[in-house]
Amino acid sequence: MKILFVHEVSWRKKVVYEIHDFPELLSLRGHNVSFLEYDEEEGDLEHPGHEENQKRMSVDSTYSRAHLGSRVRVVTPRRFLPGIFGRILAVVIHPCVIYSELRDNRPDVIVLYAVPTNGWQTTLIAKKMKIPVVFRAIDVSHKLRKTAFTKLIAKTEKIVYQNVGHISTHNYALKEYVASYISEIDQISVLLPGVDLERFSPQEPSKQLQNQLGINPNDKVILFMGTIFRFSGVVEFLEYTFAELRQMPSVKLLILGDGEDLNRVRKRAQELGLDKQVITPGRVPYDELAENLLLGTVAILPFIKESVTDFALPWKVAQYLSCGLPTVSMNLKGLASVIPEGSGVLYRDDLEGLASTTLELLNDLEHRNQLSKEARKTMVDLCSWENQVTKFENLLSEIQMAYK
Repeated sequence: MKILFVHEVSWRKKVVYEIHDFPELLSLRGHNVSFLEYDEEEGDLEHPGHEENQKRMSVDSTYSRAHLGSRVRVVTPRRFLPGIFGRILAVVIHPCVIYSELRDNRPDVIVLYAVPTNGWQTTLIAKKMKIPVVFRAIDVSHKLRKTAFTKLIAKTEKIVYQNVGHISTHNYALKEYVASYISEIDQISVLLPGVDLERFSPQEPSKQLQNQLGINPNDKVILFMGTIFRFSGVVEFLEYTFAELRQMPSVKLLILGDGEDLNRVRKRAQELGLDKQVITPGRVPYDELAENLLLGTVAILPFIKESVTDFALPWKVAQYLSCGLPTVSMNLKGLASVIPEGSGVLYRDDLEGLASTTLELLNDLEHRNQLSKEARKTMVDLCSWENQVTKFENLLSEIQMAYK
């Protein structure tokens, strides 16, 4: 099949997750795969040869981010303005790029992740050109950030839901949310992404990395990994644990990632007298991520409960569990609908309960070992990429055949 993925984030620069895995693994199965992205960062395009294409609306190059040997053709529309102005302009000019891509490199099927910047435009153009679209719903787009455009994004979200041939999501809570917008529940399916079970597997922590980050071999490490959004709950976790952590200097909080709230986390840690125990190395390259996760004793997901988190499936938890990391998480509908309580995860209904359970688990080796075994077993059973890509491949093939 000739498959086009469309999103509105940078494929080349975003942290690796399913938007990289599905395209690359499908390319390794012999499919012709392209990905239309949006260059979120400031400045000119960074990949080689773009200087020769300044008069073109877009440039393309072949990339591989997560799976050795894969080849994904990445189409990058040119960016003319910085910041929010660039994205607003993209809403207007990207339909030209999308139309040209569909006309010149007509795909058999489109997998759509985008909503306001590239999404509704893709659905309407593809509909006129009679190309099937599968929308991969992985979050509630209009709730991700609080902006002046929230209501407008909600409307474009509805346009996407109602104009695609099929919607694939990754948890049952999000399926229920999407179903409230369309009449045909049969148009929605649930498919978990996978985990690289070889890359993310239980191993001894790196002594060299421990030394580099200021972690002693006998320290216990509470670990959080991922983009630090306003709703990540890391600052709130500090508020509930700082008194105990001050009394336990051998306990470290390792925060892997960056984002809009990272500076607030660092500032609050310093104010609470925890600057020597809270370690924030920033964003970790994908090739080094597993090695960093293995430094953890207990992993946490302290997301503040609201619709954007409740319907999501934070896939960092799958990577935690695949590494055998016992995990304490907020009781989020989406996550709990696919990974049950006790299968490596303990769910709590509030941040205070999550904080106290995390500290208790640090001192309960037997319980940690039990959860660690269950964690790895759950991921092996649920999230083999071989199985999940086969299911996705079959879905795309069925949608393509039904559209003929």
